[in-house]
Amino acid sequence: QQEVLKVNFLDLDEMNEAARSLSLKLKLWEGLDSWSSLTDLYSSLLFSTLDIEALNEEINGFWVKALSCEKGLPSSPVVQKFKNLVQTFRNTMPVVSNLRCSVLKDRHWEQIHKVLGFPIHEQKNVTFGDLIAKKSLKAANAISTIATQAENEEILSNTLKKIQQMWEHAEFEVSSYKDLRDVFILTEIEDVTAKLDDS
Repeated sequence: QQEVLKVNFLDLDEMNEAARSLSLKLKLWEGLDSWSSLTDLYSSLLFSTLDIEALNEEINGFWVKALSCEKGLPSSPVVQKFKNLVQTFRNTMPVVSNLRCSVLKDRHWEQIHKVLGFPIHEQKNVTFGDLIAKKSLKAANAISTIATQAENEEILSNTLKKIQQMWEHAEFEVSSYKDLRDVFILTEIEDVTAKLDDS
């Protein structure tokens, strides 16, 4: 047909490449549209009610799409915009997880508010979008350190409580030392040694 119509023959490889490029661009624009809807939804949700696991899963799905588009369309500015948008959310998620740490005490929150530059604990109207808009990502390392410290303190506190409870109920067998009335020695030390080892 091309010969009859006197048009240039189309190279099959060029056609395949054009089809692949078109498919990637379609995937990119669909991804951007879906991402826009997702960010509008999650940005408006209260920080305290976020389903972190579900949000992480969705963001990682978009991240895979962004990397796929970047591989196929490396010079596209739209791809870079898509990737940067997803990466901002993706990088903010560890901050959200650390801020939702269940063992944070008032002293930890005071430190967090200082590095964040605004209060968040027990604030009912703080949204996920607020965390992004207020550049909470800049305080990510400091918040991570505070959350880790709180978790370690909680572990240490629980360990000390267990040790205290164990020794509170410990019984010691003693006997007089060389017939001295006010001096005693331990006679059965196996249980004491075992408790010391457990401590």
